[in-house]
Amino acid sequence: MKKAVVLLLVVALAGSATYGLARVGVIRIPGITPGQPAATAAQQASPPPVEEPPLVEEPPTASAPHTSGQPLASADSAWPPTPPSPAPQRARQPAAAPSPEDRAEQERRLLRLASVYDQMPVDEASKVFERLPDPLVEQLLLKMDERQVARLLAKLPPDRAALLTRSLAR
Repeated sequence: MKKAVVLLLVVALAGSATYGLARVGVIRIPGITPGQPAATAAQQASPPPVEEPPLVEEPPTASAPHTSGQPLASADSAWPPTPPSPAPQRARQPAAAPSPEDRAEQERRLLRLASVYDQMPVDEASKVFERLPDPLVEQLLLKMDERQVARLLAKLPPDRAALLTRSLAR
């Protein structure tokens, strides 16, 4: 009797899973599957791709027929052709000041990163700090343990350590 119940349960689950997949368009079953398969979340969220023209024009080859209607470049003309002048640039809008919530979130992230670097071995942390921009390093160092900061500055190149020390002293 138990085997029959278990078998019935497995068949019911398999059937309902199949029906659900057909209903959303993952698998096609006539009479159940809708006309259009369901779009994935990524397809719904992203705008359609925009084709951009190539940056460099390919020179015409001897095997390809000339069909553009423009005269072919003469042998004495330079290739590649002079690029068109850039489109006029719009005036940059000043960035909106971050909200207090954004500032608080950024502060939490910096504190968490500082805590991570406090716990990291100095050799590894100094390798990371060598690749980070100075303003970010300054913010992190201000939130880190002084002993770890001293060890990190000792591992950094002397010029960079001096520059960071000057900016921290301000």
